[in-house]
Amino acid sequence: MYRLHCHALVSCGFDVTAVVPDEPRNIVGHSKIDPPAISGLLVAPVESRVPVLAFVQRLVDRAVPAGVTKAYRRGLRSSPVALNAIASADLVELQWSETGSLYKFVRRYNATAPIVMYLHDVLAQKHRRMRDSEGRIHLKCLRTIRLAAVRRAERRRLADADLVVVLSAKDELEVLRLCRRANVVVAPPPLARASDVPAQEAVAGERRVIFVGALARPENDEAVRWFIRAIWPRVRGRFPLAEFVIVGRGPSEELMRSVGEAPGVSLAGFVDDLADVYRDATVAVAPLLRGAGVKFKTLEAILAGLPIVSTSVGAEGIAALPPLETFDSAEEFADGLVAVLESPALARERARSLQNWAQEEYSVRKYASKIQTTYENVIRGGVS
Repeated sequence: MYRLHCHALVSCGFDVTAVVPDEPRNIVGHSKIDPPAISGLLVAPVESRVPVLAFVQRLVDRAVPAGVTKAYRRGLRSSPVALNAIASADLVELQWSETGSLYKFVRRYNATAPIVMYLHDVLAQKHRRMRDSEGRIHLKCLRTIRLAAVRRAERRRLADADLVVVLSAKDELEVLRLCRRANVVVAPPPLARASDVPAQEAVAGERRVIFVGALARPENDEAVRWFIRAIWPRVRGRFPLAEFVIVGRGPSEELMRSVGEAPGVSLAGFVDDLADVYRDATVAVAPLLRGAGVKFKTLEAILAGLPIVSTSVGAEGIAALPPLETFDSAEEFADGLVAVLESPALARERARSLQNWAQEEYSVRKYASKIQTTYENVIRGGVS
């Protein structure tokens, strides 16, 4: 998504400099940058020289994960190149709610450039769902305290920002519930590609179900384990030869044990190009129970022309036409999945209608036009 966003900015005539921590994922992303219109600066976090203070700060960062780490702030302050990039920018974009905590830092070095807070999800909603899903009383109390701190921090950042960009109308409502003063614009993400083609018809008798997602994320790990435990036995009872293929890196030990114990379930790990995965699948599932933001893998399955069975959380922020039917209990989810596996041709026909809608709604052209108009307007308007 970051690379697609940056390339959309370049197509609009912007020169883009990405300033990011030198973490493994960012190092990989940095290696894929296409110069010269996009440049990347990797900033090394700088820990306190006093070990005890560094340890305490790491504990604080984990306790209330609502902002960037103290070490990353030190890294920015000690990087003349990063500070020069901030000071000379015509517009500064803070990706993710946590990075919004840098608003005052950025304003100290650049008093005139508009600061845009670009939200992939609303942090308060994510923490609210974590609190609501916690069954242990002592942890629920701790999550309630954490939620209050996150809400205060996020509300302040939304009020400070000159513009807030969100990816769905659902997130726009979440932002305005938190901060009525926020200046919000919705820009559906540019996920549609010219290479998107309908997935092929399944071979007669084959029933392959797929889940695609970052398994290191707790909400994805929880979703897959719930699917294997509560839904998959019902599906295998109807289709004994059905397969469930899990695609993504970072599975927990508990998830790997669940995969090893469940018949017909396999773990494919990380797959760089998902075209073949989608092409060979009968249906994708998004059994998410919590989380926030638009679920890109749900959209990517739709854009591949693949039928999708989802919970309401898995389809959140996707105002599909025709609407996506969602299933929130294990029994309903299993019934919905079985219906697709019983009539794959009918499901494919409906999936193509969704694909046609998504290719327009999430086109790069539409996204670039929206971002160009929005950013040019905020640059012209300046900082009041």
